[in-house]
Amino acid sequence: MPGQFFLAVAAFIAKKGKLLVLKRSPYRDHEPGCWETVSGRLEQNIKNVKSELLREIREELGSDFQCQVIAPFGTYNFYRCRDKSQEHIGIDYICRYTSGIITLSQEHSEYRWIDPREFTDFKANDSLINKVRLFTKVRSWYLRNGQTFRGYK
Repeated sequence: MPGQFFLAVAAFIAKKGKLLVLKRSPYRDHEPGCWETVSGRLEQNIKNVKSELLREIREELGSDFQCQVIAPFGTYNFYRCRDKSQEHIGIDYICRYTSGIITLSQEHSEYRWIDPREFTDFKANDSLINKVRLFTKVRSWYLRNGQTFRGYK
């Protein structure tokens, strides 16, 4: 149906110069075995995007994992499984790891903290590879000036 879409978010989580990437479970219907950042669709009737992003992070990484949402830095769109009725519009966020351990959900089979410049060696979609390149260019400024966004919700 034209004009119908899902809203999604992606978290680019930084820790001491590294980026958290996750390998999609081989049983997923969309891009099984590919690498990605934390991402997901937002629930309907959300209070705010930040709380939904944090919900998605806890859902994929476990309730012990904590991070600070710094700021949005990009947008994206895609069709899930190339289905034109499954259009997703998304917002990319830079986040900073603060504490905790990772407990993966069934959505992912593996995780790694990597130098973002290494991401081109991973099996991933081209759009995400380009987003990681952008993240590499802007992360230092966002993470250094994160206090600028304290009032951001």
